[in-house]
Amino acid sequence: RVGHRCARFLPTDTLSFTQLVEARQAAALAGSLPAEAALLAMGEPLDDDADYKAALVDRVQASRDPEAFVALAPAMGVAASDDAALAGR
Repeated sequence: RVGHRCARFLPTDTLSFTQLVEARQAAALAGSLPAEAALLAMGEPLDDDADYKAALVDRVQASRDPEAFVALAPAMGVAASDDAALAGR
């Protein structure tokens, strides 16, 4: 499954941060919850609004989607302590 989903990317592609953000933004806008969660973890959420961030965490938790949980994990815990929308979640 991973091989199929990543078949268009090669280690030699050396994607830039900007290219990764753009690819995830396109996926998130197309409805991918893991991509949307990854954007938040990368510090590039679709919306900087505190309510949006809190609602995104709620949607990830409600989805029980393991890919979304893994994508969101780097934005939680200590990393979330300075963000009022995520602190204590």
